[in-house]
Amino acid sequence: MDMMPLEYRAWLGVRTRYLTRVRAMMDGVISSSFSSKGILSIFIIGIVLVHAFPGVVLVMTPHTRLTAWMLVGEGFFGWTYLTSGVFSTFIFLLSAGITSNLISQDLRNRSFVIYFSRPLGVTEYLIGKFGGTFVVMSAFCTLPVLVNGIMIMATQTGPDYISSVRILLLTLVAGSFASLLFIPYGMMLSSLTKRKAYAGIGTFMTYFSLTLVGEFFSASDPNWKLLNPMNVLHYSFELIYGLGLPTDISPDLYVLALIILLVPTTIITGIRVKRYEGAV
Repeated sequence: MDMMPLEYRAWLGVRTRYLTRVRAMMDGVISSSFSSKGILSIFIIGIVLVHAFPGVVLVMTPHTRLTAWMLVGEGFFGWTYLTSGVFSTFIFLLSAGITSNLISQDLRNRSFVIYFSRPLGVTEYLIGKFGGTFVVMSAFCTLPVLVNGIMIMATQTGPDYISSVRILLLTLVAGSFASLLFIPYGMMLSSLTKRKAYAGIGTFMTYFSLTLVGEFFSASDPNWKLLNPMNVLHYSFELIYGLGLPTDISPDLYVLALIILLVPTTIITGIRVKRYEGAV
């Protein structure tokens, strides 16, 4: 009678390398994200609405070189590209969809028992989760914008390619920043519940509430706009491209809003995951 091989390889006492463990976590996030019909739908629709249409318009518009104003300034009828509400909305939806299941799924199916019983620590776990999400977000926030920038350079009529390359490099920075801005908060909410829906709804309601409160009180003080994370993203784009903050926005409060979005959320996530590691 034929026997099926066990495909078992004895452990030789050699730990897997640090980067190998991190990459394994990243691969899991990337594969699960692109295998999700909901996330894939948001991704495809966003590529068409956010990047394809503006790219065609920018290429067809007469231009001598690639400029920052073409990417973050107002276009026809007040239309904008990177600072449009459509772009930031799809960034928010995509990040919320990915992060809502990032840690909550491991809580739900008790994957921490498998992760932390092997040579995997909290640092590798968090870097892998964050890195995988960043790769997926970059595929939406960075790669298409760079492609549009290259197309604009290929059709420019002026000889100043050095300035165009400089803007293209700043676009890489801007896209990378947009890819990571919303991840820490989503990861924090995902670490607080076993329910993917709770994490997703919590992320959406938080941003929605902050937007309403910020816009309501901004009539008395424009700095209230910093409560809206999307405004923080738009102001960051303008700073990256050297256009500066609006004159009515305090630089100190902008930095504070940025720190609140990134630092406390990351610390809370680390504390929560460390707690799960200790329970294994």
